[in-house]
Amino acid sequence: MMTQKTLSSIIPKGITFLLFVLLCLSFFTFPLPKMINLDTSWQMILGHAFKQNWQMGVDYIFTFGFLGYFFVKNPIYDADLFYQTVAWVIIFNCLFSVVFLVRWHQLHDWMEKSLFLLLSAVVMTGLSFFNDSLYFLAIVCTTILMIHPPQFLSKKGYFPVLGLVLFSFAILSLTKFTVFILVMFCITSISIVLWQKYSFKTAAKTLIIFMIMLMGIWILCQQSLLNIPTFITTSLEMARGYSEAMSIEPNIFLVWWAICGITVTSILVIFNCLIQPRELGQFISGGIILLTLFLSWKAGFVRADVIHVITFFCVAMIVPFLIVRSQNMGFKNSIIFSVLLFLSVFIALTGAFYTVQTIPGYSARHIFLSKWPNTIVNNAKTLSSLNQVKSSYNLITSDLRKKYELPNIRATVGNATIDMFSHGQGILLLNGLNYHPRPIFQGYAAFGDSLLKINGDFYANSQTAPEFILFGLSEIDQRLPSIEDSQTLKVILDHYKPLLIEKGVLLLKRAVEKQTVFTDKNTILTKEISIGESFSLQEINNQPLFLNIDIRKNLLGHFTKTFYQLPPLFLEVKTTQGQTIVRRIASNLSQADFLINPLLFDQIDLVKWYQDEPLKQVESLRVIVKSPWLLYLFNLKITVTVKK
Repeated sequence: MMTQKTLSSIIPKGITFLLFVLLCLSFFTFPLPKMINLDTSWQMILGHAFKQNWQMGVDYIFTFGFLGYFFVKNPIYDADLFYQTVAWVIIFNCLFSVVFLVRWHQLHDWMEKSLFLLLSAVVMTGLSFFNDSLYFLAIVCTTILMIHPPQFLSKKGYFPVLGLVLFSFAILSLTKFTVFILVMFCITSISIVLWQKYSFKTAAKTLIIFMIMLMGIWILCQQSLLNIPTFITTSLEMARGYSEAMSIEPNIFLVWWAICGITVTSILVIFNCLIQPRELGQFISGGIILLTLFLSWKAGFVRADVIHVITFFCVAMIVPFLIVRSQNMGFKNSIIFSVLLFLSVFIALTGAFYTVQTIPGYSARHIFLSKWPNTIVNNAKTLSSLNQVKSSYNLITSDLRKKYELPNIRATVGNATIDMFSHGQGILLLNGLNYHPRPIFQGYAAFGDSLLKINGDFYANSQTAPEFILFGLSEIDQRLPSIEDSQTLKVILDHYKPLLIEKGVLLLKRAVEKQTVFTDKNTILTKEISIGESFSLQEINNQPLFLNIDIRKNLLGHFTKTFYQLPPLFLEVKTTQGQTIVRRIASNLSQADFLINPLLFDQIDLVKWYQDEPLKQVESLRVIVKSPWLLYLFNLKITVTVKK
């Protein structure tokens, strides 16, 4: 018969296993067939890039890396990658569940443990629209466990586990550039602690082994090691421009509420470190916590729409539980620690639910009583019938192909190369066309002169330019359409001609090769004006005109850009027909020449352009900032240059 002692040892193991299963089923996110739009298109392109072995940082430049398709939460279904994606989901989310459970065992009392599990399994997975929150927290939690190993992990067992961590981190660093940055910081932190705890040799070995693993995986993914510098520089360029070109005016209350949460968590980290001021590991793990908060702050409040803001609060509500209490804290200090921890969690949790209330169909009741239980059930069903799920997804994808079928365009293009000057490139892939994109394949993401030039040069070179283009001007965040990917548009207007329109999409074909050179001789006038001052084009608007606006940030503006976001700038245009049109611009986009006259807003306007039909002509324009105090971030004087 089973003894009471044996029974008491089995029950905790059974509870732990049950929690492991629940965490796994909560974390799993499988591919889904979806309609074609901006987000599903770049997901399809990431999957296509993986299958075609495109070179990261050269063939394509994006915030996601070569393994980025697998990082996406519920990526758009790709039949060729379905089982690989399922394997990725199972392996990494099982590892994440183990990591979270180990941290759960380390927590101080039942209240912390219960809240940690509830927030991790139910709230975070129910609220977060992205995988960023889970991956960030799993990486940080793993790093802290390597800095503060659990008691059951002996020195003999520590280094094999460390090897698994290094290998996992090397793989994850190829998913997204922000993950790459976080992983590099975490590996460096672990090495510093190993230097202090063991020896410099141990620390150096750790770094070398990680770099060998990273380069090995890079090569196994058929990426050239020579592309690493290009990948880093182009990713940094894109990251620098993101906060300026993609920012949306936030809810100010949520901004200050988030700052309150960061402040409380920072106080908690500092307080914990000062209890044991000679403990290097506490300072380093505290630094990792603060870096994670900063990265999630940038992710949430640079592009401050609802779903990105929720990402920040999801990280902020879990990260206090990853702070390892200093030993011998004492009763009084332990109470202070607990109060700060729960206050930090409360701020993040209320911020998250306040934000989610603005989304139709979302509420606390929805998360707890509907979304999470359905997630558990659906994930279990998917795992138990993968073949059936794949077959049903194939049927849905087949219907999508029929919906987006372009038979006339497909017959015209044949096997020739084709790109899409819009955000719905998934249409090309569904039609089986020979997709040959410019490096920054979704033009809105060319955040700055160097990235704009890369795309423009790609199209200007007859050896790299696609023979056909599916053209569709479209706005994102109320931007002026011609300011997006402006250098590519300049070449398109000069080198391509329209053939036909099908289902609202215009097909262009590369025409007779031209070698148009834009020099200073094309400059008509240059003038320094103030922000808000009107600038007339009435005397010269009888011809096509390019415009660039040199808007300079001052010292406060550069500081703001580093830690927050720059406010939206707008271009107010008055036409000769008496219309007033206001569209968003960005200083890192407006410094490159963009078409201002005539105004082009869609592909119908482009057809009129080629047929010399009347289009909207610009009479005057001015740069405006809607909130007056934000003028303090810019130099009030700007330089406007108009070119033929």
